Amino acid sequence: MARSIFTYFGAGHKKARKYCRKGLGNRILASLYQPLSLLGTLSVVFAAGFAASDFSFNYMLKEADDAVLEKSFDGAENGKTYLTTIVVSSVCLGILGSVIALIVGFYFLFLNILLEAVPNPAEANTFGFAILAALIVVGAIAAMIALMTLQAALYIINKNKLLGAGDVLYNAFRFVKAHGVKLFLLDVLNILSIALMVAPYVGVGIGLNMLAGASYGFFPVLFRCITYGFYAIGLLVFLFYGGQVLIAMRYSIFDLLSDEAEATKYVVVYPQTTFSESGKKGKFVEVVNLDDEEVHPMEPISKEEEVE
Repeated sequence: MARSIFTYFGAGHKKARKYCRKGLGNRILASLYQPLSLLGTLSVVFAAGFAASDFSFNYMLKEADDAVLEKSFDGAENGKTYLTTIVVSSVCLGILGSVIALIVGFYFLFLNILLEAVPNPAEANTFGFAILAALIVVGAIAAMIALMTLQAALYIINKNKLLGAGDVLYNAFRFVKAHGVKLFLLDVLNILSIALMVAPYVGVGIGLNMLAGASYGFFPVLFRCITYGFYAIGLLVFLFYGGQVLIAMRYSIFDLLSDEAEATKYVVVYPQTTFSESGKKGKFVEVVNLDDEEVHPMEPISKEEEVE
């Protein structure tokens, strides 16, 4: 039975609460793990294995309601896994960068055309903003697809380290095509939950800064001191509860991917050209599933025949 995004969202928060309530050490380490994990993800060129360690953390949490925060560079020594991670990340981020570049390029191109075709600059700017809005909508959709593909691809790489970049991207695109809407809505829910956690402190800090700028005498100093106090409280809240919220986000996405994402190798085998009475050539497609450890990586588990 298919699970809803609210089921995954709730399961993530339930797991995170259960883990963090085991002790203050778990709660603090969970918060400290988040920036370290982000640093590992950003330094994927140097430590692909560390960037992928979220899989093990979430897997342990899923199976045992507990996790050991000592994952580091496991998998980085695997040259194929390292190269696959680099290639897949480069493709997805390259698509994202290309989308941004195309939006900027097309906007200035259309704007120059409008400035020449429309004599009134105000009308030209109005049309230009309309074109920019349309380009941003199209670009946002393409960017979301690229980022969701990267989310799925990093999971698939860890689930099956024997897959090449082509198979990883193929499986990731298949997942996004079938479950992209669910992943997108789950990402939105998680982002909203994080925003709600930090919004009070950021909002109050901005308000107090505005009051400091509009005040005189000792009030600017007073308001700024209160602002720094709020920021300090916000840091303490993140230290004790931020890790729980971010773990819930990571785990809920992991849970969805573990239910729906496949890590399967597809091998197309073309035999020698043969002609039957009808003069048609046979084509065989072998599907090699590498999920099952009991099956040899190159042992076909199913085969279907097509005729061209």
